[in-house]
Amino acid sequence: MLEHNPSAPIVLEDRPDYWVLFKPAGWFVHPPSDTRAKKQFAQFILTSWFMRELGQKAFPIHRLDFGTEGVMIWAKTATAASLFNELHGSENLQKTYRAVVRGHTPDQGVIDVPLLSDSSPQEVACRTEYTTRARIELPAQINSPHATSRYSLVEVKLKTGRWHQIRRHFNRVSHPIMGDREHGDSHHNRFFRDHLQIPGLLLQAQKLEFTCPFAGCPETLQAPENERWNKIHGLFNP
Repeated sequence: MLEHNPSAPIVLEDRPDYWVLFKPAGWFVHPPSDTRAKKQFAQFILTSWFMRELGQKAFPIHRLDFGTEGVMIWAKTATAASLFNELHGSENLQKTYRAVVRGHTPDQGVIDVPLLSDSSPQEVACRTEYTTRARIELPAQINSPHATSRYSLVEVKLKTGRWHQIRRHFNRVSHPIMGDREHGDSHHNRFFRDHLQIPGLLLQAQKLEFTCPFAGCPETLQAPENERWNKIHGLFNP
């Protein structure tokens, strides 16, 4: 069964040509391919939400996984989407994420392990850069001979945009993201969910920076703080 968070999306900004939306965890960007999931979660599909709540079709400029929360750009017209898609394929759109991972990561790092493409059996080049913002060591023995467990709070910048890239990359370097049921560690996921009361995938699209293709001015779009991330920051900064 899929984990689900029914909280509603938040419209952060309403520009003439696009919206800035905060997508909660547990919402689909597009209808899922699985027929049963599509029917079960029909009211939690963002493309439908725009028509239902705002009465207008919208075009997502990028995607976020079902379990990932964060800030997104949605174009109001196909023409606006085309301009944004040109921006999306360049260095002019900078994406910053934050995540909680298992273990103590280096102060800074680059993960450039090739990954299988989601559309072909070929491996493709990928690059993920990160900075460690905080580390903790908790007195909890979790499926290990060690009496304590270590975690890091990292800031991540994507240089390529592959399917599940951040999640797969951190798992490949033995620092899986907490709450990741597909690429993570079930024992530590359970510890965060049941003991620390911090459920779900601990990955957020925190910030977008770009030059607006319409007004030509710089934009910085920031995700709002919420209860879960306030709790995470409290854990790392007691």
